[in-house]
Amino acid sequence: MKIHLQSIQAHRSRRGFLRLNVTIWLAILVMSVAGVVATCLYHLRNPTHSSPLEIADSPTDTKKTIEKTNYTPNILNITEQCKKMVSNENSFVIFEHGTCVRLLEPISDHSESACSSLKILSSPNLSFTIKPLNNSNYLIVFNDYLFCWLFAKDIANMKDALLTDPRLASSQDDPSSIKDIPNFEKRLGKFARILMMKDSKTLTVKKIIRAKN
Repeated sequence: MKIHLQSIQAHRSRRGFLRLNVTIWLAILVMSVAGVVATCLYHLRNPTHSSPLEIADSPTDTKKTIEKTNYTPNILNITEQCKKMVSNENSFVIFEHGTCVRLLEPISDHSESACSSLKILSSPNLSFTIKPLNNSNYLIVFNDYLFCWLFAKDIANMKDALLTDPRLASSQDDPSSIKDIPNFEKRLGKFARILMMKDSKTLTVKKIIRAKN
């Protein structure tokens, strides 16, 4: 009889333990579901919130700007290109960031004339045309007097920045003349325009190319 009673008590104890376990697991499950629901509601109400990991991986933090590429214009190659176009009527002045200014001869002071032309003609909204050249080089023409060469090697070295710098993206303020230009070429043109604006501020002449009389 004593053994039987002990068996009954043990059975009841196990049943109580099982009921307790079920109650605990149900409570844990309810709390877990409540936590998930609360998290979802929070993110729905706060769509701009991101975790530190998400912020670190966000596109805006991984964007490169053209200043970070340490771009240096190839003055030697630009000089060679200008030499192909020089004549008794046309001279060319190359500035520090690669902008070329075409001057109409005769001119007494080429440096002063080029600086004056660049200051007058440059604009952050100046339109441009893109002329693809051989070997993936490009000529960016702003008007009859301002232009810029970009060479394939330099473009390749800064391709990531060209594709991600937000200043080079399409904009509502783009002149109608450049809206239909392919996206990458448009970015090249805007990059050249930034170089031109830098030259219009620093006005540092690197080369003067004149015809040999």
